Amino acid sequence: MPATSRLSSPRPGLKTERATRNMANWPARVTLYEREYFSGRALTITGDMPDLGDFDNSVSSAIVHEGDWALYSEIKYSGKRMILNEGESYSSLPVLSNTASSISRI
Repeated sequence: MPATSRLSSPRPGLKTERATRNMANWPARVTLYEREYFSGRALTITGDMPDLGDFDNSVSSAIVHEGDWALYSEIKYSGKRMILNEGESYSSLPVLSNTASSISRI
């Protein structure tokens, strides 16, 4: 799903449509872990996922290698949201621990 369809109108804190058109070329990578402190199974993601599949409701920690991300409690980018910032490591996800179902670049 192209990012332009979700971020087409400029609002404070969001990238403009012009900037998001080239989002597919921006480096983006996040690794999600099924347990706190980066243990258990790992899933490395480089693009939007409307459904985390086998990792649905299993994410407990994350490392953001490149780009900023939004992690959602429901599939198709809905429900509670937690922002994950580039260069940050999250040893636990207090807002969405074991409830994350989708993720998108922002």
